[in-house]
Amino acid sequence: FGVVLGELGRLLVVEKDDGATASFFRTKGASEVDYEIRLLSGERSLRAACSYFERRLASRLDFELVEAHLALFLRLHASELSQDHVISNQLLPALQRAHRQSWLALRTRFDMALALSSHLLGQQL
Repeated sequence: FGVVLGELGRLLVVEKDDGATASFFRTKGASEVDYEIRLLSGERSLRAACSYFERRLASRLDFELVEAHLALFLRLHASELSQDHVISNQLLPALQRAHRQSWLALRTRFDMALALSSHLLGQQL
């Protein structure tokens, strides 16, 4: 039996187009994204999803959106991900590194903005 791919699975596995996949996530509603993430199954789909999320985190685009979808993906597929040795030994550590680097860059921007606003507000008093 072949694995049935939803629209998201097709974008990740067949088309391998990060732009189209990002557009999918931006334009679909929460219930449709949830449904499509639930449809992901099988080694190829799960590995492709991990790689996609890693690339999106590294790009530092749509951080909040990527975070929300990644959290859902990890929650729904945790047991499957932990059973695949390539995912658990290579892809998840790479995903964790990309997440940490992306968050550190974002936190640095927050800190700079906070320092600048504090300085400007302090001068106006």
